[in-house]
Amino acid sequence: MLQTYKRLILPVYVPSLISASVHTATIILLPLYLLELKYSVATAAFAIAVRGLGLLLMDIPAGLLANRIGDKPIMVLGSATLLGAILLFGWFENLPLILMASVLLGSSNALNMMGRLSYVTDSCESHERGRVIAMMAGLQRVAGLIGPAVFSIAAKHLGFETTFFIMAALVAGNLFMVMTFAQHIEAPQRRQAPVSGLWRILIEYRRVLMTAGFAGLALMMLRTGRQLLFPLFGHGIGLDVVHVGLLVSLSSAIDTLMFYPAGQIMDRRGRKWTSVPGMLILSLSMAVLPLLPTLPGMLVFAVVSGLGNGITSGVLLTIGSDLAPDAERNQFIGWWRLELDTGVMLAPVIVGAIAESISLAAASLAIMGFGLAGATILALFMKETLKKKD
Repeated sequence: MLQTYKRLILPVYVPSLISASVHTATIILLPLYLLELKYSVATAAFAIAVRGLGLLLMDIPAGLLANRIGDKPIMVLGSATLLGAILLFGWFENLPLILMASVLLGSSNALNMMGRLSYVTDSCESHERGRVIAMMAGLQRVAGLIGPAVFSIAAKHLGFETTFFIMAALVAGNLFMVMTFAQHIEAPQRRQAPVSGLWRILIEYRRVLMTAGFAGLALMMLRTGRQLLFPLFGHGIGLDVVHVGLLVSLSSAIDTLMFYPAGQIMDRRGRKWTSVPGMLILSLSMAVLPLLPTLPGMLVFAVVSGLGNGITSGVLLTIGSDLAPDAERNQFIGWWRLELDTGVMLAPVIVGAIAESISLAAASLAIMGFGLAGATILALFMKETLKKKD
């Protein structure tokens, strides 16, 4: 197993850490940046929602492209798209261009996730995937600890625009690393899969996508809602960008502690042993801020939501990898990611709409409701996907 980790350090793990640090920090900084520019809470939430649109627009094409051109080109394209998005944030204060950059931000994430997941799936056996993917998810959580703290301090002292340019320089380094160290892995039986199989996969796996897929959508709504509630609630109670960033980093620290045990449990006991309790904890954390909309409440929210999110480290990627048919893996994962990323888009739309019409507290409770429904469906209707080694 150690050799597997070593083999993936430069092509997957380090690039994942860099891009996730920038991506996570951007999700926190962008709403605060727009609020500083005197845009409304609904506009700030909408800017995060269109990031979800970028994910949706690229999920299926990313799967098809991975079949046609391979894993490495997809990862290179993902890094280049992320670089373009961050540069747009730094150059322009015009709202339409900021929204365009947010769409690119989401598209870059879809490309990167598809490329890395396909790369890992091609490189690893089924009984290794939970730990390998959990490690990747864990590094993303380390990035969630580092990125918001470091870049929020930079934004406080250097300004948002300069901070975006610093982030762009890091992404450029990330692009160079992927181009240099990632290998092109051939998987002929998948490269030859026809595009027409895309629709057959949707029909054949419709029950899976309606049950496990909906639960995954709900978990992504919880995760996205959690990310958005930090800056919006923090701004509402008068916290500055540094304090919000440090709260996110505290939550990510708790999150990070859980990724290794989560991977061990997934590979030894099963995927549902982490996904169901993690979703329940994360759902219940959404009730903390409505009940206690203060700094102590945000501290409790940071700890509890970090615990719940950490328990679910890598579980959606692992389940998707488990369920995907070998011959048409990327087509299935494209549909899987499309459904998950629908949750990424829906959560900010729901938060923004309910916050404008009722309150931010009501928006938090609405996201909790989706999470509880998803956990229930996952527990009752999804079969365990772990295939234990003989």
